[in-house]
Amino acid sequence: MTGTIKIFFPVIILIVGASVAWQIFANGPKVKRLAVEVKPPLVEVLTALEQDIKIPVLTQGTVTPRTSIQLAAQVSGKITNVSSKFANGGFFKNNEVLLTVDKSEYRLAITKAKAIVARAKQQLAKAEVEFNQAKQEIESMGKKSHSVTAYALKRPQLEEAKANLKAAQADLEIAKLQLKRCDIRASFDGRVLEKMVGVGQYIVPGQNLAHLYAVDIAEVRLPISETQAGLLDIPYSYQDVKQDKSGPMVNFQGKFAGRIYSWQGEVVRTEAGIDEKNRLLYLVAQVLNPYDQDLAQPERPPLSMGMFVQAEIEGRQFSETYVVPRSALHGNNIVWLLNKESRLELLKVSVLFRGPDHVYINGGIKNGDSIIISPLDAVVDGMLLRVADITFNKENSIN
Repeated sequence: MTGTIKIFFPVIILIVGASVAWQIFANGPKVKRLAVEVKPPLVEVLTALEQDIKIPVLTQGTVTPRTSIQLAAQVSGKITNVSSKFANGGFFKNNEVLLTVDKSEYRLAITKAKAIVARAKQQLAKAEVEFNQAKQEIESMGKKSHSVTAYALKRPQLEEAKANLKAAQADLEIAKLQLKRCDIRASFDGRVLEKMVGVGQYIVPGQNLAHLYAVDIAEVRLPISETQAGLLDIPYSYQDVKQDKSGPMVNFQGKFAGRIYSWQGEVVRTEAGIDEKNRLLYLVAQVLNPYDQDLAQPERPPLSMGMFVQAEIEGRQFSETYVVPRSALHGNNIVWLLNKESRLELLKVSVLFRGPDHVYINGGIKNGDSIIISPLDAVVDGMLLRVADITFNKENSIN
């Protein structure tokens, strides 16, 4: 009997436990099923505003002087004097004496030339007397001067004396010119890039004395692509056509000692052709008086030769243009529009130019369109969207 109870007791416990569990499950609270609300994606939009706009062209270049020469000697001799401004980096004025060559020999040459001129004048006076005497003798014999030979009249001797005087006077002028050339000058306001000689040195004609450049105008060579060229009013040059049209303005920026400074310039011409290697066209811009101090930027350094600068060239004006962030343009020139039913529309547009931060569109968009600028994980034409609660102002509208 005891063995039978031991066998059936666990079975009875299981049955009782299952019965209790069933009662709890059957009499427990009922679970309510709730409908899941799927919200459309939240996006931000910008309002398209049609406008007339100038698209700036960004490029860069290195500053060079408009005029740069090798100063050469025209006379030989020892340098006896050097200007304090004749030093690397020194500034000088137009026609200022930079070097002086020993003038002793050239002063003696002038003295000698003057003596030769005086002798030639004496010979001419003698020849004129002899000519007049010969003419009078012939006329006293009742002959006409034109009926006798020129040699009999001593006309060749007279012409020779006149030519000798002119030659002597020319030699005197050459001697004076050589003396003048002993004072070596430059014919512009400039700066010494590199001097090559010093006081006491003997120089010869044609010898390079210094590398100088003018400081009145600085030039910057600016490369642009064919696409960028279409955004500018370029002052092209044509044969036998006078160019009266001024070029676009340029804002230059350069970094010096950790600070950014700016200069204003103007495109004045294009170079002769397109570079065969990179297919770029090069514009030349000029900055007037690059070494003058700017009162608005008193700490700004001069726009020195060799400085690297960033350039923003003023573009020509385009009408009916829209500006959008680059993030708003998607593959194959597509923008996402939010229509009046709050649904997405895929719109193909015509792109005028892609800038570093913005895209300029000149076809496809209408004034007042809402352009989506938010990223979306999945894009389906006609999908329902929600607009974020943002304030539409100048900063988040297309302008």
